[in-house]
Amino acid sequence: MDSSGGFGEREQERVLACFPEGALAEIERLLRSPSPSVRGDLALWIWSFVEERKERRIPAKKIAAKLERIHRTAVAYRDLLNSLCDGETEWRLVASGFDLDWVDLPAIDLADDLASAAAKALTRKDKGGHPAEVARAVLLNNLGDLYRRSTGKKPRFTSRTKGEYSGSFVRIAELVDQAAAVLAGTRPLPNSTLGEAVRQRKRRP
Repeated sequence: MDSSGGFGEREQERVLACFPEGALAEIERLLRSPSPSVRGDLALWIWSFVEERKERRIPAKKIAAKLERIHRTAVAYRDLLNSLCDGETEWRLVASGFDLDWVDLPAIDLADDLASAAAKALTRKDKGGHPAEVARAVLLNNLGDLYRRSTGKKPRFTSRTKGEYSGSFVRIAELVDQAAAVLAGTRPLPNSTLGEAVRQRKRRP
């Protein structure tokens, strides 16, 4: 892929070359669509999938550390503002030329709200999807939409025997996953894992 990160004819040819021999013809047969645009769409989706799954999510521990720092800082700031409001401290600060106009209830409330928000966030578990999982969901949704448009059928598995999934859409997903694995230099998912991803994919209205 070129250094600019763009997707063009060169990238499309590279992706399509990753399909096993006869795989593209099989996909077109299952989709009942020999349209050249199908191959272009598949290539773009696979290329995007491989690129997106390379992204690294900020580790949950680092996020928690930042939230803890925000919480500590906000609490300290709030307490400091409150400490300036007692009569003697306020009088001495004014006498020294310190401007107390900015020490008001909104400022204290803001610090308190920030501390509360950070504390609340720290109690929640990180539920963000890993980039690889999100990218695969997008790829399957794109394939599902294509399958629905081309065949008029729902994109799902037709049977499951001893953990093995089958069906036209599952077969298409397998062939696409194989090509993506070749492009990424990884191994394709086992049928059981990919079939489960198909089963759990969000169904669009």
